[in-house]
Amino acid sequence: MGTSASSKGGRGRNPLVPEWADDQPGAPLPASDPNRYRSFRKSFGDYVSGGGGKAPLQKSLGRFARQASGGANNGPRRLGRVISSGGTFGETLKSIADGNDVEGLDAGRYTGKTVDQFAQAIAEHVGGDSPDTDIINVAVQEAIEQVLDIDADFDPNSLTDDNISQIMIEYLAQSIFQIVVNEAGNSWNRSDDVVTNAKCETEILDLTREHVEQSFASQVQQTGIKLGSDAVERYMRTAAQHVWQTWERFDD
Repeated sequence: MGTSASSKGGRGRNPLVPEWADDQPGAPLPASDPNRYRSFRKSFGDYVSGGGGKAPLQKSLGRFARQASGGANNGPRRLGRVISSGGTFGETLKSIADGNDVEGLDAGRYTGKTVDQFAQAIAEHVGGDSPDTDIINVAVQEAIEQVLDIDADFDPNSLTDDNISQIMIEYLAQSIFQIVVNEAGNSWNRSDDVVTNAKCETEILDLTREHVEQSFASQVQQTGIKLGSDAVERYMRTAAQHVWQTWERFDD
């Protein structure tokens, strides 16, 4: 008798981590529970319908981390494309800041243009071609526009190491945020109040950003800011692991 895809590394019809997104391709995965989203989505629906709040959000994220995504040993693997694009993102910004050429991108043409135009160009450059391209593009643009002065024209001198580091934090937070809200699915329908839904989105992003920033700050304190692609990827892997481990504790 043959071995099913589900029992062979959890790559069945509802895999914990799609192969195209896996940050550890080839490493074994546990078989996925087809009902693994149930508890998270119920909890998330309660959070939304109750008008938000830190305690119900933490409960919901705990169930996302531990149950829906398979725990801290598996969930962060979903960020493979996000992390590899993040490495390219950080190195690209550092190259522009240092006045170096970037293959495939004429960065000089965006000096004096709007920050929004620059952000769109960088998103197109690093986004790649995968089912996560939209998530990556949105995260890149939001990260740049959150950290740089959106009302000013783009100036490469604004890409200080500190600002690039903060952009990387924002990029990873925005990416995780998008994955969480997408996985919540129809649970959002538990509230039809746009103000409440916007408040919940802000709470999710703020808490995600807080936990990503904690990890980045700890790593930078030990090593100093390093913005090559390999270093940025390491920052992000460590930060993602920290986020999942922190969230898992909310489900204890």
